[in-house]
Amino acid sequence: MPDKRYLVFLAWGLFFILVFYQVFARTSIRSDMSAFLPAGVNKEQRLLLQGLHQGPASRIWLMALEGETPEVLAAVSKDFAFRLRESDQFLQVLNGEELLDQATRDQLFEWRYLLSPRVDEAYFSVQSLKKALQDRLDDLGSPLSSFEKELIPSDPTAAFIDLILALGSLDRGPEYFNGVWFSEDRKQALLLVDTRAEGMDLDAQQRAYDTILRQFNKAREGAAIRLVASGAPLFALESRSKIRQESQRLSLMATLFMLLFMGWVYRSPRRLLLTALPLAGGILAAIACVSFLFDSVHGITLAFGITLMGVAVDYPVHVLSHVHRGEGLRQAVDRIWPTLRLGVLTTLMGYAAMSMTKFTGLAQLGVFSMAGLLVAALITRTLLPAIRDTRDQPQPYLMSVIGYLDVRPPLLVRLSLLLVVIAVLAFVARQGDSWSDDIAELSPLAPELRDQDRQLRAQMQAPEPRYLLMLSAESTNELLLDLEALESTLDRAVGMGYLSGYQSAAKIIPSVTTQRQRQAMLPEAEVLSQRLDEALLELPFRHALFEPFLAAVEQAKTLDPLELKDLEQGSLGIRLAGLVRPIDDHVVGVVQLSQVEDPSQMEKMLSEADIQGLMFIDLKRATNQIVDTFRLEAIDRILWASVLIVLILMFGLRDPVRGLRVLLPIILAVGLAASVPILTGHRLNLFHLVSLLLVAGIGLDYALFFSRPDNGKERLRTLHALVVCSTSTLVVFAMLAASSIPVLQAIGMTVTSGVLSAFILSWIFARRNNQAGFL
Repeated sequence: MPDKRYLVFLAWGLFFILVFYQVFARTSIRSDMSAFLPAGVNKEQRLLLQGLHQGPASRIWLMALEGETPEVLAAVSKDFAFRLRESDQFLQVLNGEELLDQATRDQLFEWRYLLSPRVDEAYFSVQSLKKALQDRLDDLGSPLSSFEKELIPSDPTAAFIDLILALGSLDRGPEYFNGVWFSEDRKQALLLVDTRAEGMDLDAQQRAYDTILRQFNKAREGAAIRLVASGAPLFALESRSKIRQESQRLSLMATLFMLLFMGWVYRSPRRLLLTALPLAGGILAAIACVSFLFDSVHGITLAFGITLMGVAVDYPVHVLSHVHRGEGLRQAVDRIWPTLRLGVLTTLMGYAAMSMTKFTGLAQLGVFSMAGLLVAALITRTLLPAIRDTRDQPQPYLMSVIGYLDVRPPLLVRLSLLLVVIAVLAFVARQGDSWSDDIAELSPLAPELRDQDRQLRAQMQAPEPRYLLMLSAESTNELLLDLEALESTLDRAVGMGYLSGYQSAAKIIPSVTTQRQRQAMLPEAEVLSQRLDEALLELPFRHALFEPFLAAVEQAKTLDPLELKDLEQGSLGIRLAGLVRPIDDHVVGVVQLSQVEDPSQMEKMLSEADIQGLMFIDLKRATNQIVDTFRLEAIDRILWASVLIVLILMFGLRDPVRGLRVLLPIILAVGLAASVPILTGHRLNLFHLVSLLLVAGIGLDYALFFSRPDNGKERLRTLHALVVCSTSTLVVFAMLAASSIPVLQAIGMTVTSGVLSAFILSWIFARRNNQAGFL
């Protein structure tokens, strides 16, 4: 019969073959912050988050050229824009030279009488025609472009020119100089670039950015011109770069520290490898599990993986510290496994609550922690004992001095408890302003980048990204009808100074219903010809000159109404994609608002408009509400998990007094850890909750082992294991606390203070030498 050890090796070998395949062949790393955000719980929230991932705003680059005279900047802007348009990486490059591509202009010209807002029953009356013809006669004597003069025979009413001007008015736009956009002080030439790739396809966005930089250097030809860039793609790339750098730096530092520290503690390469085995296996299994369930692993989740170095390493440390001279690892595992198993189970319960949330970031962290800790514990229980380690090993260096820590001066005990109580009371006193639901506070971006983005948007007079309107309808036509009905209210708001302007899909393309109505107003050919004859009286034009006009009106009567799908491939299609979006089984229209001066009055005026499903959205408030919703959900799940943890502890310990000695220091440690960010001027967020779960899990491990009824050398072994565990955990999380990424900093700061207090309080509340402890 084969040795059971070889069956264990075979089982773990097969397991790690699958893990390695998943990690190295099927795992992709994501670093954009939007992928770490929660999923929306309603239609409004889903649309907002869909816009972060796939909306046109996620593809837009804002750029400015500066450092030279306006004339030089204008010339470079034109050359730069031309070079970018030659690349297939960009859908649209705007610098003020041309807003509409030729194919779109041809479409608008053909459908001008169905699209122009001026077409009504009086539009083709004799009086209107006569006035239009007189205006065209005046135009011939003015310095109009040859293009506009050529349009007179086919469009004497100037419907096409009016349509172009109306579309141009949607973009209030920056100042013009030498045919391109400029800032008001003419120190910056401005450009807007829309990439073909989705905003969250960061590899494609990086290639686009490389092209932008390369073509800019060619366009400036050595001139001292600087390129200032901003926009969602740049933010995503900067976030990815920063997260990658931090992840690599922290992982390297933590790994180096653990190798040096564990090598110093055990003074044995063999035992150093034994401590690394559960840790490495746990991290690899965690990565494989997250990538399998979520299709990718976020960079923050990966960086969080180094925290397992401070937790998963505890399991082999407990085993190695409890090995008696002359015995193997199996005996030590068997002796401590009941306590270790209880600690693992209670920790897993906390992360199980977190892994079931719809907040993608929290769910990834929960699954990562559960998988990593479970696999690390199983390796400790099954694989380590299968490795023969019966040879005497040198006594751990700390064991000779650890006995000095097994003393608890009464003054130190009272002082420690007093400090904890004061900190927790201070936290409770400041509860009113202790929670932050602002997603922006989680961003790793420097404030200077956000300020630069605001300045560029102001210079371009781009729509205010914070406020917008949303309308939902069952069809595109119904949506456009509602948007048309909304225009009178918005025009009134502009007139009253509540906002400076707005962009709506109905301003670009009318509803099918409206186009049909205008089509019905077009006169019959004979009627229009007679009216034209009357209008031409006393004017030097001949009737034959306007045959193209008569033919165009007759053709317009047979056209099918222009729809959104007909404009998809042109420059207006790009614009419409940001204003009309499908979501679930509805079509949602977005109205972008510019320079909202009085949000409360705007909201009040819109509530009085009789338009079903109209929503005034404050993006900052809405995204904060998303986070608040999931914070409350997380708290609810954690509370239920806490109840289950207490029940498991009481069932496992079967000793209410010991259970109280285990729970009370953890409750105080969690309270202290929650108070530290508040007392240092920070506010709590969802990731502090993650940290508190981690504090509870680590603290339970300490409290359970401290509460074991050990005597003599066995107690010193337990104390040695806990000192090594707490030291390694403190150092690793202190590294996180020094991170420049707010999420990792929040986790590091909270866990560092929590672990330290959990160790001290568990030590205070423990029994010593069979004598009663604090309880």
